[in-house]
Amino acid sequence: MGTGETMRVLRWGAGLVSVALAAGILALPANAAPVPYSQTPLRGWETNGRVFAVLVVGDTLYVGGEFTQLRSTTTGQTLARTNLAAFDVATTAPRTAFTANTNGRVMDLAHDGQRLYVAGAFSDVNGNWRNRLAAVDATTGAVQSFRTQLNSWAMAVEVLNGVVYVGGSFTQANGTARSRLAAVDAVTGAVISGFDPAPNNTVRDIKKHPAGYLYVAGAFSQIAGTGPGYIAALNASGTVVHSAFDRADTEVLALSIDPDGTRLYAGVAGYDNRVSTWDIPSRRRLWFETVDGDTQAVDYSQGNVYFGFHEGYQANTNLKMLVADKWSGDVESSFQPTINAFYGVRSIDATSSALVIGGEFTTVAGVPTRGFAIFPRATSADTQPPTVPDGLAVTGVTGTTVSLAWQPSTDNETLAGYYVYRDGQIVGATTQTSFTDTALSEATTYTYTVTAVDLAENESAMSDPVDAMTGVTLVPALTHWRYLDNGSNQGTAWQATAFNDAAWATGPAELGYGDGDEATVVSYGPNASNKYITTYFRRHFSLADANLVTAVSIDLLRDDGAVVYVNGTEVARSNMPGGTITYTTRAPSSGDESTYQHYTIDPDVLVSGDNVVAVEVHQQYSGSSDLSFDLSMSAELGGTPDVTPPSVPAGLGVTGSTQTGVSLAWSASTDDVGVAGYTVYRDGVAVGTPSGTSFTDSGLVSGTAYEYRVSARDTSGNESAQSAPVSATTGTPDVTPPSVPTGLAVTGSTQTAVSLAWSASTDDVGVAGYTVYRDGVAVGTPSGTSFTDSGLAPGTAYEYRVSARDTSANESAQSAPVSATTPSPPMPSNLIPRQSAWRYLDNGSNQGTAWQATAFDDASWAQAPGQFGYGDGDEATVVSYGSNQWAKHMTTYFRHTFWVTDPNQISAAVVDLLRDDGAVVYLNGTEITRVNMPTGGITYTTPASTGIWGGIESTYTAYTVNPSLFVAGWNTVAVEVHQNEPQSSDLSFDLGLTVTVTP
Repeated sequence: MGTGETMRVLRWGAGLVSVALAAGILALPANAAPVPYSQTPLRGWETNGRVFAVLVVGDTLYVGGEFTQLRSTTTGQTLARTNLAAFDVATTAPRTAFTANTNGRVMDLAHDGQRLYVAGAFSDVNGNWRNRLAAVDATTGAVQSFRTQLNSWAMAVEVLNGVVYVGGSFTQANGTARSRLAAVDAVTGAVISGFDPAPNNTVRDIKKHPAGYLYVAGAFSQIAGTGPGYIAALNASGTVVHSAFDRADTEVLALSIDPDGTRLYAGVAGYDNRVSTWDIPSRRRLWFETVDGDTQAVDYSQGNVYFGFHEGYQANTNLKMLVADKWSGDVESSFQPTINAFYGVRSIDATSSALVIGGEFTTVAGVPTRGFAIFPRATSADTQPPTVPDGLAVTGVTGTTVSLAWQPSTDNETLAGYYVYRDGQIVGATTQTSFTDTALSEATTYTYTVTAVDLAENESAMSDPVDAMTGVTLVPALTHWRYLDNGSNQGTAWQATAFNDAAWATGPAELGYGDGDEATVVSYGPNASNKYITTYFRRHFSLADANLVTAVSIDLLRDDGAVVYVNGTEVARSNMPGGTITYTTRAPSSGDESTYQHYTIDPDVLVSGDNVVAVEVHQQYSGSSDLSFDLSMSAELGGTPDVTPPSVPAGLGVTGSTQTGVSLAWSASTDDVGVAGYTVYRDGVAVGTPSGTSFTDSGLVSGTAYEYRVSARDTSGNESAQSAPVSATTGTPDVTPPSVPTGLAVTGSTQTAVSLAWSASTDDVGVAGYTVYRDGVAVGTPSGTSFTDSGLAPGTAYEYRVSARDTSANESAQSAPVSATTPSPPMPSNLIPRQSAWRYLDNGSNQGTAWQATAFDDASWAQAPGQFGYGDGDEATVVSYGSNQWAKHMTTYFRHTFWVTDPNQISAAVVDLLRDDGAVVYLNGTEITRVNMPTGGITYTTPASTGIWGGIESTYTAYTVNPSLFVAGWNTVAVEVHQNEPQSSDLSFDLGLTVTVTP
């Protein structure tokens, strides 16, 4: 449990403004955003069980969880709905046209504008087999053809760009290995093969980011074979998008994302018990609020973060939901509705019309509303944006930063701050009227605009744009250099750009010897007492347009002295004597070994294209103990650009053509700086940008005439006029389809796949491939004469046909059909695993004997996983013993229904029974065993023969079952557990059923 402590990362004050700006986030504004919802929820309809998912779509609220009935708290009217229901969000009235009953818990919901996607622990929706994930019609609840079968629980679902992403504890999707996270087609449910990040533990929530990628949260510590743990951003291929969030170090149960994509909010479990907020661009945690139990739900809306949890807040057990200000994390004291159940709020959806919560409670703010509560909007929204920021200007640039400033905006209520946009994308926010954009690309022009935003998140129009060009790093620090360390006399030729240094060694800086901090150790010769005086270094660098350079600087690390040349011209002499320098010239002193010396040099030494910086490092004397060298060079841009275009390409001609392509060639152009490439125009439209003097234009229409021209581009982007035109006509089209494939046959089948083969077709030009049709729908386009159709349903008949395609896309008629039926799956041996979900009745009533039969309707009984009981502390589900601990219910009833495909395949069966004190077990209404119970008739008041204790209470005992009692179709095991006496302190029950299957 948490301690209720509160930590704030950002506070309003001059001392923290620089921190907020450096992180690219908004500091705390003067006032917090108001909570726009009523303090009291609507009174109307409720569920008879707990709710795990709420989703508002338009004026409809979808609720999912564990319940069997809806009830009006004002009239007492009831409506049967199992685990999923829809309501009018304004009135709480059920949408009676919507029916989508599941046979197990619903954990999460998502909507794509047409379908409602449902995730959970069910295997049946409206009588249709759907394992843990389903799509239903959003209006009627009708089950869609979408089919994805998962082998364990689905706990999170999200829809993005026609793909459904599902997370949970499963390891397979449609029989394909998918560990805890999968992507499937939103229409068919087919598994998408390119997405398989395989987190190493459970996925609890998935949310989409406005930029088109996903955030995934849960208990995992690795995903996609690497970190980050607990929260990860993934693209459509399942690759991690960015680094880990600061201090995201324990399981995360829920996520929400700011609509502008700059902030992430998370509900954290375990020892943290908190809601946390991060700045997405920097991954820096901004603030968190600690509660007394797991934070199970979080949602963001209009400046506020709503979060739900269990247990309480700062020892106040009546609080299970709070709202915190987006900017500061301060908890809103005026909106704290009381909630009357320990496990509290498990889901939240904060919308423009209402705030909806779901969970385990029966009253909220004193209003009876079990399972979910709707807080209607109580205040009209502020819809007026601030004034547009004026006077945006660039105040400074470096190679990787741009600094901006502007005049302040005003707002009709309260101004929150400003968003800064680079090239149309938000890059930061601040409460100040200045901002520095960092980590930019060098030598790049960026366009900036600024908007103002108020506390209601109304955003102004964009300011007038300004352009800024960053500088360029010509030679980075600690980069690779060519070097010569043999003590030879290199004269002066080595300083020139054209000098051939291919034979020199290569290594990264720092280069040297004697200090122990060298990345590359150079040689001083065979005699430590008579070291080489001079060592040489060279590095090439490229500059697109030297005319743009306005200033150049060098930072030089040397021990002892050095002379620096650029393109053969000396530009800096450091700790060296005047006059002519030779390879025996010594530095006059030892110099500063660890400080970079800064020099400003003439930009006229640079040229467009290839440049060389050459450095000779000299020792003070031949016995010097060490040598050090590194150098970096940077340039500021803004000079007069190269505006002279290259010469017009000449000699354009057609070198060949096909039915769909034309090949061209021309003579090279010339330029005062350098030709970067060419642009090819077809009928006046650019169709290619080759770097050389030839190009093939493909994908053309056969039998068609085209006109081509070519222009040249230089390294500054100047384009020449277009060349004289040439004409070309593609060949006559091929309109003859291939022959119809023959000999189509089924070569094999599995439960989920059918393999086919056929004889090759012929064509007058060439067969490109084939199209395989299943039941009239194309399902594959193989290039060869065989194909395996996968992802099929077991025990299903399919019809196949095949057509052929040629290289001109002519398609033959379809072949004669063949039929194939996939085998049905084998009967499982574990018909009822231990700890399975059972229907149970714990109200002490007399159920007679009808409850033992398969046909008995137990829909109103509760449903939950084993083990069941009370008093021992090891129960997965605690059952009721009534209102008097000295007169507990004598009998508790349990039922579990399972499917048997062919009872003739069952040759043996065993029941593993855990019971405290006594039990009678029935299969399809026939008693198969009684344990610790008297003989004769058993009623709901019959006590167990003896009380049990110790190890017997937790021991499973095996009992043989007659296989002839099984029937084809649905079977039911019914168990009544009896106490030895009304004062018994505990009760335990679980059961497993295994069979020996003989095919």
